[in-house]
Amino acid sequence: MVHKTGVRNTLLTGVGFAAWLAYILACAPSFSPDDTKVLFPSIDSKTGATTLAMYDRGAKTTRTLLVPRDSEQTSHVGESHDGMSLASAWSPDGQQAIALWAESKDDLRVAVIPIAGREPIRLLDVPDVEDASAVIMRGPAIAAGRLFVPTKDGFVRVDLATGARTSKDVGDLLIQAQGDAVYYTRGVPEGAQKAQNGPAKWEFGRVDPETLALKPTFQSEEKVTGDAFFAVNRDGSRLAVAQGGEDSWSILVFDGPRVVRRIAVGTKQSKIGTYNLVWSPDGRLLYSTYRKEVENGPNEFGVAELPADGAAPRYTPLLFADINKDDGGVFEVALSHDGRTLAAASTYLGFSSGKSRMKPEDLALYLVDLSRPDRRVTKISIAAPQTSPKPAGK
Repeated sequence: MVHKTGVRNTLLTGVGFAAWLAYILACAPSFSPDDTKVLFPSIDSKTGATTLAMYDRGAKTTRTLLVPRDSEQTSHVGESHDGMSLASAWSPDGQQAIALWAESKDDLRVAVIPIAGREPIRLLDVPDVEDASAVIMRGPAIAAGRLFVPTKDGFVRVDLATGARTSKDVGDLLIQAQGDAVYYTRGVPEGAQKAQNGPAKWEFGRVDPETLALKPTFQSEEKVTGDAFFAVNRDGSRLAVAQGGEDSWSILVFDGPRVVRRIAVGTKQSKIGTYNLVWSPDGRLLYSTYRKEVENGPNEFGVAELPADGAAPRYTPLLFADINKDDGGVFEVALSHDGRTLAAASTYLGFSSGKSRMKPEDLALYLVDLSRPDRRVTKISIAAPQTSPKPAGK
């Protein structure tokens, strides 16, 4: 089901031990602005195709927002993605859900879905994307009602209300949004060609959302393996990226150009790997999903709390599954806006290539209560498909 994405050499300069942590297609859940609802990937029990679902935390009900269809049928509920993997987000007022999926390697489809259902779903096309599946994996970069997407020559800004597109040719980069701010990382142009032969500088900065000009913040020669994921805290003062070597796997925390912390998360012996990163509201913690290889047994999957002050990480197991080694990154984490709840969905773990052995009851949306010392976990079940799940993009 999953796609392995191409790894760019503008940032990726050291792999080693971390090679077993493949960069793969996934998508994290998404909390509504008031945290009362959660978007997550679910499954159509009849066709086995993925759907976009919404969980109402107050009513404790789940509703399907995007319904799959085959090439000869149109669903009466809404437009579909034909089994494609989805990324999701919310409009600032919480009245619309936004879904993204890859129509092909370089074509992105966007659906704007009214939650009240009184208006039709609007579909937008974003062509000439650098890697549409990678956009899904990293999640949508949306700021002030506009979507920012890397393209083959730079990036494009898409107005979600009008569909208007504005392109900016600046070369290869990665984009992430935080509130109304847009951030980027990229290889320094004059050093990018040296990445295959040794360290190359890379740059972190902001994108002016109006003029689309790049505003560099700092450059670094630190080797990182985090071109799939980088995380910026809420005020934009700290950046977190992953670093892998021959014997260890760490998260680097930058305060400006200076590395202020190296958070150790895995070694050859422990074989714990983290995936997407999310900052706590106060900037003291990083959250991630993790996978721990268990000798002679199914792998452990859960959520990790990684203190930025160097204190010991806390790992909360959620499920155990025996799946293909390359498919662990399909389990991503999201944090509620109030910082009290983590969410992760095991939907795509059930789609793992090869023979996936996961208990049916572990196919679920997981909500972890961070306000409780015991980190109480709530599971919202996802119905197992009656047929084999459709591979994405088929």
